[in-house]
Amino acid sequence: MEASIIFFWVIYTLIVISFLKSIITGLIKEKNKTGVALYISILLSVGYTLQYIHNYDIFSASWGVGIFVTIIVLSIVFNLLCILSKRILISRHIRKMQKKLKHTSVSDFICYLIEKHNKYPVYVLHIPSNNTIEIGYNIMNENLVIGKGIHFRTLSNRSLYFTLTQPPLIATIKDDVFCTLHDYYNHNNETKSTIDNYISKIQDNHNTPWILNNENVQK
Repeated sequence: MEASIIFFWVIYTLIVISFLKSIITGLIKEKNKTGVALYISILLSVGYTLQYIHNYDIFSASWGVGIFVTIIVLSIVFNLLCILSKRILISRHIRKMQKKLKHTSVSDFICYLIEKHNKYPVYVLHIPSNNTIEIGYNIMNENLVIGKGIHFRTLSNRSLYFTLTQPPLIATIKDDVFCTLHDYYNHNNETKSTIDNYISKIQDNHNTPWILNNENVQK
């Protein structure tokens, strides 16, 4: 085998390994066990293919291109599967929480949501100008980035979409706020009462539990 071909394969292999390693490292940090398993499967498949090529001496430039294209396609498919799996898992969790809400006291339910935040981050969207508040999940279950859109599924079974325009911190409840349930709930007695009322209204089957100060709303 010519030195130029060997050099090409060495560089190519290092790039592929570096690419896959970086992705797996990111998935581990995100605690995405399914993603890690899928990418390990890809690595094993690539390794087996390379061994097959070596054993049967069928290496050629077309094989190199074919393997490269295959890895790219598998990466795209994998990313799509990750997105789909995230949505399925978070949607399943939301349905579970909606059922649990009906059979749990308000304080216990809120404590449970906060305890599960590391695995299923739960947020509060408070818009004083519209007199509304919602508790829900970013259904893509991704890190929040300013300027990026958020697909928000609420405990009241609404689907909202908005763009994050400021850090997810609570400065004052007089302004629009998007922050974690933990931060909002523990901010002061007013925010705590607001969350308690929101959960109570859902338990009581109010038509619009997200509207603040709607004590007389029809059930």
